[in-house]
Amino acid sequence: MIDQKEFALNFNGLEVPAALVKLLDFENAQGNAYYSAGFELGCFDKVGLRSYSENELFLDSIIEFARADGTGSTYGFWLRNNTRDLREAPVIVSGGEGGMHIVAENIQGLLHILAYDAEPMVSWKKVYYYKNETDHEASPKADAYKKWMSDYFNAEPAADADSIVKSAQEKYEYEFQHWLKGYYAG
Repeated sequence: MIDQKEFALNFNGLEVPAALVKLLDFENAQGNAYYSAGFELGCFDKVGLRSYSENELFLDSIIEFARADGTGSTYGFWLRNNTRDLREAPVIVSGGEGGMHIVAENIQGLLHILAYDAEPMVSWKKVYYYKNETDHEASPKADAYKKWMSDYFNAEPAADADSIVKSAQEKYEYEFQHWLKGYYAG
């Protein structure tokens, strides 16, 4: 269980989007059960980001807020053009094995991706969400999450995650990768 004040420390004084506050409340109510494969909100110290760059401008431009899978991948906001409004900031995934990509245009897009209930497959070249429908075992609280989305956001989950990723990448990926090359130390 994560305290809201502790969670807010991730955001360097910026306002935590209301959608994330609601999601934190939902997550805390679920106990230790996953509602989306490998996902959980958390508190971060930017250790993984430092493997890309120690540059403070870089580190201040990415705000990590959740684990994306069980191998060290994280979700974060990219403070594109120094935006201070996190409701509209693009969401990135930073792969535990390398690679960093745009996955959603904003937090609402990520909420839809979570309803797909699959971990991101992140490489240096791309990110995608895969689940084998014939033997996929849903997360224990996946149905509760979909109901929560419907109740709080009046939104039905997307049929797949990759269409959300594709749309976001068409809008931001080229710019993000160009920006990232200015900092990457590897």
